Amino acid sequence: MFSESHLQGKGMKYLLILIFAVSSPFTSFGQVSIDTGRGGGTANGRAEVIRKESNKQPQKAQRYNAFFIGDEYSDANSLIQVVQYMGIQVRKPFEIAPSKITPPNTTLGKHLKNTELPKAFKEIKWNYVILQENRNEVINNPDDTIVNGSVLADIVKQHGAKPIFFMTWADKKKPEQHKEILKTYETLALKNKCRMSPVGIAWERARKLAPHIKLYREDTEVSYPTPHGTYLTAACLFVTIFRQSPIGQKQTGFKVVSEKDALLLQRIAYKTVMDYEKYIVNKAKKMQAEAEK
Repeated sequence: MFSESHLQGKGMKYLLILIFAVSSPFTSFGQVSIDTGRGGGTANGRAEVIRKESNKQPQKAQRYNAFFIGDEYSDANSLIQVVQYMGIQVRKPFEIAPSKITPPNTTLGKHLKNTELPKAFKEIKWNYVILQENRNEVINNPDDTIVNGSVLADIVKQHGAKPIFFMTWADKKKPEQHKEILKTYETLALKNKCRMSPVGIAWERARKLAPHIKLYREDTEVSYPTPHGTYLTAACLFVTIFRQSPIGQKQTGFKVVSEKDALLLQRIAYKTVMDYEKYIVNKAKKMQAEAEK
C-alpha cells in the first residue's frame, strides 16, 4: 500500500494519495462527505455518497486497481470517487480501488519527470491507468502531448496495465477548442492502439441535447465543472474503462443532481462512448488496410 509522500519533479511537489481503503471492500461507502478540493464552500460544491443498509454488497467482489494520472480535472468534485461509486451499483457489483497523482496544472511531460512514478507502478499491479493531459498543453503543444502520452502509454503497457486516455472538454468561452482537443486525443488512441474516453464529445452533446443542465461552473474562469459536469464525466469514464452501462443508477453522490438529470446524462454518456468506439474501430481498420496496400 502507498503511504503519503511528496513526489519530486522539475521543482514542483506531487502528492500521491491512495483514496481507497484496500483492506476491506466497500467500507468507504457509509455516509461520506466528499470535499470538491476547489471552491468547496459553495452550495453546489459538495457531494454525499450514501450506501443504504439494504444495498450492501457481497464481501467478495471483482476488484480493479485504477491509477489516475493528470491534473485537477481528473479529480474535480471528487470525480474518482463518483466513478468508484458507480461500480457498486451495477447488477454484479465490483470494487474499484483507485489511486491518483493529480496536482493542479500538471502536464503529462511533468509526470514523466516525476522520479516517484516508477515506484508507483511497482507498488501495485494496475488494471487500468487513466492518462489526462492539461488542456492548455493539448491546445498549445499538441505534438508534445502526443509524444509524452505515447511514452506513458508504453510504460503502462510494460507493467501489464491498460492505458486509457481521458479527453477533456473545451474552454467554456472557446468551444472551437473542441476539435483540436479531439484530434490530439484521437491521434493518441490510434497511435497507441488503446482506448480513449470521449468525455469532451459527451459534453458537446449534452450542451446541445440538454441545455438546461449546466456543466460549467459560473463562478470561475477556468471552465471548472459543476457536479452535473463531473457526473457526466464520471459516466463516460465508467463506460469506457469497465464496459458497463450506468443507465438506471439512482444514486449519483450529488444532492444537486436529480434522478431525472442523472438518467439523461447517463444516456448521453453511454451513447457517446458506444458511438465513438464504433467510429474509432472502423477508422483503425481503414488505416490498417491503407498501410497494407
